[in-house]
Amino acid sequence: MGLCRVFAASFCLLCFSSFSTFGQGQTSARVVEDGIPVVFEPAPSQISGPAAMTGRLPGATVVWEPGRVQVQLLGSRTGQLEIGFVGASVTIPHGSSRAASQSNYLLGNDPSRWRTHVPNYRQVVYSDLYPGIDAVFYGNRQRLEHDFVVSPGADYRQIRLHLSPDAHATLDSHGELTIALPAGKLQMHKPVIYQDLPGGRQPRSGRRLVIAGCHSLVARY
Repeated sequence: MGLCRVFAASFCLLCFSSFSTFGQGQTSARVVEDGIPVVFEPAPSQISGPAAMTGRLPGATVVWEPGRVQVQLLGSRTGQLEIGFVGASVTIPHGSSRAASQSNYLLGNDPSRWRTHVPNYRQVVYSDLYPGIDAVFYGNRQRLEHDFVVSPGADYRQIRLHLSPDAHATLDSHGELTIALPAGKLQMHKPVIYQDLPGGRQPRSGRRLVIAGCHSLVARY
């Protein structure tokens, strides 16, 4: 059995181009932002809680913690979406694929409080989030996408995501998941599934299920 990769084409809770089409985006800044690659960095110590990695997208800040992802929506109507990994291990997310850029924060007049040469990464990885399954987050233009990478013999049915109590999720006939929040609507696109075999990459069929506030994957491979 080959490696199976479950690819969510746009983890569009994190696709803020879609967010802006619902009337909450930063349209005037898109021309500038589209040319800037999405990178991630270690969370500063000022962030309370167990945050490990952070990233910024048009209209939002994303914080990765053990067991969950926090999406903090910005703009005229602020809000927050939490995505929890149900039944997952408490693995610490880490940066992967080091970028050439760095971040520097020279805030205030006290150099001891400055943060300089903060490394940037192209990916945030949860290794063994479930037994034999990694979660990999990365940018595509100004969208945040994610893969679940399923090792041979691992059970993809372990993957379950839970959304914030104030998030109302609806699944349409095309497999698109719309998440309604007080601050606006976000969208997760239909997942794309494939398996790497000795003879090459093979597509696999599958779909998302929404059950009792959680959504999970049903696939055939």
